[in-house]
Amino acid sequence: MVPGVLWLNRTTEKEATGENPFKLAFGAEAVLPVEVGLPSYRVKYQLLDANEQALRESLDFLPEIRLMAELKTAAYKDRISKAYNKKVGKGHDVNDLVLRRTAATGKHMLKGS
Repeated sequence: MVPGVLWLNRTTEKEATGENPFKLAFGAEAVLPVEVGLPSYRVKYQLLDANEQALRESLDFLPEIRLMAELKTAAYKDRISKAYNKKVGKGHDVNDLVLRRTAATGKHMLKGS
């Protein structure tokens, strides 16, 4: 079961990049093991010459795809940090102590920087 889960992780599109790790590494979409074992349309009616030509063309654009993924990741991290910082509250400096309630115990604890 572990190889299937790992394959799924490599072929699932990530929210931060908009691409899957397999495409970022190899420049092509992956064929799932299920598609190879069962006769799917994608595998059954493939055109080898057209696929090789498309792969060569996609490899030419791989640096641009990786750059766009890097830019999307930076924008995603910026959105996440802004959303997190919005929840923290206003009026606090970096070195201020903040009293917060822990979810597990319900007790107060003093959090330092």
